[in-house]
Amino acid sequence: GFRGILRGQLVSRDVEKGELVFRADRATRTWKANRAKDTNSCRGRDFLVKGIAGKWLDVLITLEPGDTIEVEAFHNGGEHLDFISEWLKKVE
Repeated sequence: GFRGILRGQLVSRDVEKGELVFRADRATRTWKANRAKDTNSCRGRDFLVKGIAGKWLDVLITLEPGDTIEVEAFHNGGEHLDFISEWLKKVE
């Protein structure tokens, strides 16, 4: 039920599949529809984010493992997060 923006380190990326794996540090924002009760439980966990497409692939190409990133994603079920095409960036 998570809805919001997570910050963490990029572990790996697959541009052809439009996917990335990152290790979360914290949730930087949550939306009103967020149903995750303990957003701090994400700390240290690896998450697969699927569905990166369009202009966001250009951002994904520039990211390297170890980069600190922010990604807006929703947990709609299953063992992955869905990218909702709103926010993906490297944090300087």
